[in-house]
Amino acid sequence: MAPRKQHSLLSILAIFLLTTLATPFPFIPPPARRSTTPTLPSSTLPQPATGLKLKYIALGIGTQNYTCASSADNTKRTTSTPSSAGALATLYDITPLLLTPYGTSLAPALAPLALALFGLDHLAPASSPDAVWQRLIAQLLLPTDMQPSRLGTHYFGAYGGAGGTSPMWALDGAGAGGEGDGVLFVGVKEGSATAPVGACKGLGGEGAVDWLFLGEAEAEKASDASQSKGEQKTQKRAQAQTSDGGIRAVYRVETAGGMQPASCEGVEDGAFEVAYAAQYWFYGVDEEGEKTC
Repeated sequence: MAPRKQHSLLSILAIFLLTTLATPFPFIPPPARRSTTPTLPSSTLPQPATGLKLKYIALGIGTQNYTCASSADNTKRTTSTPSSAGALATLYDITPLLLTPYGTSLAPALAPLALALFGLDHLAPASSPDAVWQRLIAQLLLPTDMQPSRLGTHYFGAYGGAGGTSPMWALDGAGAGGEGDGVLFVGVKEGSATAPVGACKGLGGEGAVDWLFLGEAEAEKASDASQSKGEQKTQKRAQAQTSDGGIRAVYRVETAGGMQPASCEGVEDGAFEVAYAAQYWFYGVDEEGEKTC
């Protein structure tokens, strides 16, 4: 694992925020419990295509994963750079929260606060994104109908028969590999933007990962003969979603932490993780009678 500055200013910020939020007064919801459709945070990323509707907004808490080539020569480690090995994050549905004025005002702080709590919880062996999330919603003192729930998982998996891995989001019951009754979206990066200057730089000051726009992976280009059974199952599951009102695009915004170090110097293991949190905005096509934001 990469060295982690566990007593960073971010941890101090978390303690300050927790002290501030843990007020003895009960939460009083604003008069208007529902606002207009949430607006995607401003950036240079392309806007959602005409006809796409906002389906979910999720807060992802987890790690960006990297590898460094093994080398006994420290000079090579100093000059080599880490390679991305994907990400793994648990997703929590914050759509109901962001449909309120109160939630909208909190939105930019959710990822930094979750990351700070994630860093503090790493001091305990039993830490997990779920533990972080429960602490976060407890401190926000949300009424029951505004408390977010677990939405799914973001991970990278084999897809398309071309080698390598693709970013995947298994939502609302879809398990890894496409099992379950939920939505499985397989994405391909179509745009990126550097995180804003004021973005939370992470537990060790490493920097915030880019904001991203991802469209659907083109599964029809894959060759079934080159795929494993697991890859074929994942592809069929994702293809089914393209015709039943599934997800068409995902935006990663409001990122906190997750950036790889500039070089592999000081990295003892070949693989390591960098904690991050981010919002994921999911867009899709309406089905008749389907509820969207």
